[in-house]
Amino acid sequence: MGSLKKLLRDAIEGRQPKVGAGFGDAFSFANATIDDAVGGLRPRQIALIAGNSTQAMLAWALQIVHEASAVKGKPTLLLTSQYERSDVATALIASRANVSIASLHIGELSDTENYDVTEAVRVIASANLDIQRGTSIPELRGHLEAAGKVKLAVLCIGQSPNLPVEEAVELCREITDCRPIAIAVFVSKSDCDELTSYHDVDIYVRMSISESTKAQPNAYPVVINVLKSPISKNGSAKGRYYPSSARLTFNRYW
Repeated sequence: MGSLKKLLRDAIEGRQPKVGAGFGDAFSFANATIDDAVGGLRPRQIALIAGNSTQAMLAWALQIVHEASAVKGKPTLLLTSQYERSDVATALIASRANVSIASLHIGELSDTENYDVTEAVRVIASANLDIQRGTSIPELRGHLEAAGKVKLAVLCIGQSPNLPVEEAVELCREITDCRPIAIAVFVSKSDCDELTSYHDVDIYVRMSISESTKAQPNAYPVVINVLKSPISKNGSAKGRYYPSSARLTFNRYW
């Protein structure tokens, strides 16, 4: 157990993000239905993902980040306003190993789970990923401007008055106007109907917890609706396409 704790600590605190990997096609939303509807997330595009479950949205953000940084090896930045850097890294490891964070903390793992966690630590530690926390617009700006070689930035912001969604989207547009970076902004908001920032983004997605949540206490069944897309139904470069809802299930790691 001691060696596992050391691996976790080294992966979370001691790893430095790698940079310089080449940039290829669009980034995946970790869901084929969404990717088909919007064409993935491309350089200079901004995606706004809004929902009322902070943890379910973080779970989806972690899948996108893992696909980009660990699987594809692209320089990736994950910014969060509500979780410490160590908590996010631990959640990434738990997601990769398919175990709960509680099991990681108390060490209640089977031999198979222990192997999976050790492998997850190795993968996450070598991922092309930087994890930072930002609780205000100036902090977000500082992290985004400092990440000059990052190709994908994923922002997870809550409902703090220090992080107005409109200002966050405006900042992201400034950044994408200056360099070919793709940005996904996850917004936790109790009333998504109040959002008007979708006018200024390329992709707008809403996520809601499914009615079957109570029947699956260890998972987040969610419904995802694409409300704005840069491609039309016939695949042309402009227009909006409203596909059928996609359904995803994220494990509960907390």
